[in-house]
Amino acid sequence: MNLRNQLSKLKKYIFYVFFFFFCLLETIANLVRFFLVFKKEKAQKLSVRWHWSFGHQVCSIDSLSRIFYPNKIIIIEILHPRSNPYLAEFYENVTSFRIKPFLFKNSHYYSELIYRLCLIFFKIKEVFSQSVSLVDERIGYEILGDIAGEKFKQYDEKNSRLIKYLNLTPFLNQMTKKIGTNPRVPLKYLKQIKPKIEEVAYNRKIAVLHLRRARTKTHYDLNRDCGDQARYIPLVSQLIDSGFVVFSQGETDSAIFQKNKYFFDSDNLDIDKKILNLYLLNTADIYITQHSGACVFANSSRTPMLVTDSFPFYIGTYNSNDTILMKNIFINGKHLPINEIFNSYEDIFLGKLDIKGLEIKENTPEQICDAFLGKSVSKQSYSFDSPIKLEGNNICHSTSGLKK
Repeated sequence: MNLRNQLSKLKKYIFYVFFFFFCLLETIANLVRFFLVFKKEKAQKLSVRWHWSFGHQVCSIDSLSRIFYPNKIIIIEILHPRSNPYLAEFYENVTSFRIKPFLFKNSHYYSELIYRLCLIFFKIKEVFSQSVSLVDERIGYEILGDIAGEKFKQYDEKNSRLIKYLNLTPFLNQMTKKIGTNPRVPLKYLKQIKPKIEEVAYNRKIAVLHLRRARTKTHYDLNRDCGDQARYIPLVSQLIDSGFVVFSQGETDSAIFQKNKYFFDSDNLDIDKKILNLYLLNTADIYITQHSGACVFANSSRTPMLVTDSFPFYIGTYNSNDTILMKNIFINGKHLPINEIFNSYEDIFLGKLDIKGLEIKENTPEQICDAFLGKSVSKQSYSFDSPIKLEGNNICHSTSGLKK
């Protein structure tokens, strides 16, 4: 038995050695490629970035672009499987050098290790050479952060207590104060995509329905799931009656909606999905979704949004004109009005759901349509410090379709 355990440990050790060795070789090869590409570049700002989600990727690149605009900045991106490799191209003052892992392509740890090796290299190089000025993305917090954001809290379901929440004020400030410039569709993609969109849009305004499925069973991820997609059929009809053509994105099940010629499955367009996703986020007349990283890029692009089945309650969007429709909360079978949650139930407001008799339910089709039409929509007062208090979004208070 001891021999078997020792052999198992040896196999793991050998695997880790080879894992690191191949990662180091790949890092060196990409650094050589980087210096061949940028050998004539003069000393300038450089940032090494790696993120495990699209939202984090957007926040990072958007902040760096805006803070240093109009000056150029080079961003070395180590691509994670969930990254969008085309994102940096939508920022005119960003030059991106992309590193896509060759081995272990879908490994979170492999791409992170390449990132850390690259970062170590450039930190050492910065000490001995003036040709590199390394920039940390947290510069945004230092320059644009607001002390109000230090008070933000959220409920930690694992430990059943309130903990400090991320200070989101730098991203809000960079957009509301119009620092830098908004992302734009590069001309090469505009020429490629716009004619194909116009061909199926029938000269109508463009709406995007981006329904999101939970990727994990964690507290916050699970409760922002889009739920039963059939609930959005009346909304699609309402959008079409209002002069829109509707494009699907994300995990939207297009088969549910395709009976109408003005609903279009984006997968049917012969365009790279990740480029198309950015194009629609950047140019749509309205973007309908749940909370995700896509919201950040839509806000930066000044694309109007309707966020449905929204959770947690303390987060809005960075555009005060957006409309937020929160999940429904019931306690012992009685619906709890959103206004009361925002002002009298701090624990629920900050994400606590493990309360006896509490149920969280999806929005009704009627509530979703009301939110789009602006019915029962107004600005909101808040008793508790939170991102949404500063963001000042429009809140839909509709109770249409709820069982009494």
